[in-house]
Amino acid sequence: MQGPLSDAERTLLLSALGSEASIKQMDFIAVLTALVADAHPETVERLCGLLHEQENRYYALALGAIGDPAAIPALRRRCRTTTYSYVYNDCRFALQMLGDRSSLDRLPDATIETHSPLRIRATLDRDTVGEGDAFEVTVTMRNGGESPLALFFPIYSISRCISADGDHLIEMQGATIFYDVKEQNFRVLLPGEEIRYTERYEFVRRSMGIERKFLREMQLPGEVLCLIQTNGAHQGRRLAVYEPGRRIVLRLAYEYDGMPYRDDADRLGIEHLVTGIVVSNPIEVTCVAEGVAGARVPFP
Repeated sequence: MQGPLSDAERTLLLSALGSEASIKQMDFIAVLTALVADAHPETVERLCGLLHEQENRYYALALGAIGDPAAIPALRRRCRTTTYSYVYNDCRFALQMLGDRSSLDRLPDATIETHSPLRIRATLDRDTVGEGDAFEVTVTMRNGGESPLALFFPIYSISRCISADGDHLIEMQGATIFYDVKEQNFRVLLPGEEIRYTERYEFVRRSMGIERKFLREMQLPGEVLCLIQTNGAHQGRRLAVYEPGRRIVLRLAYEYDGMPYRDDADRLGIEHLVTGIVVSNPIEVTCVAEGVAGARVPFP
């Protein structure tokens, strides 16, 4: 179904949402796509209610795609209450689609005072990229103290970035998570010793949609600018709604938090574990979108 729905069609589709039995008999994505194309106030009201009841990222994106500002309060509320990062990110992006930036956080100054002798420094290989361009960030971790330091490595790092105009805050998980923590996952830095790793990213434009293969049919109107991590966890995050020639200044910082590994370190007899949060210096890269509409990267 495309375009306006009849009252009977709309009632049927809306009644299916939120019902597991009905959804199993119908194509969930086809239902949402038809309701987005219809863009009726009754749909907005129903999706807002469902978003309040269920932590479903697809309801948030559908509300953003419909474009009715009436959905803003529900999206803000779910941003404040959800415990899932993917729901939070998609609610925030839906707010951006609706032109609302008032509730978006800012990246805190990464010069957080710390008493840890661990020091993290980030350096960028280029300060401007266009669509399809890649860039690298070298992260150096150094023991600036007089005693050994133990780190969980490869690092479970978080790179946080935000566009300078406050559009969107994203979090990207770097390196590898070891759910089965073993002794060899820890690295000991002697005084003055340092280790380095590289985070690689690519700035791309894609059709608006869901980045899950089994939901690839859910195409939303418009295009989106994304930052794709091409090493480590291979994550992609939406940065902003595409506008011809748009310039986005991203501010990135890198964080190490050893607290989650304290019990494992005790169990394994690892001494001198860094248990506090240490944040790197901030770095900035300008991403420039092309001036001609039309997605450059096919939807996966």
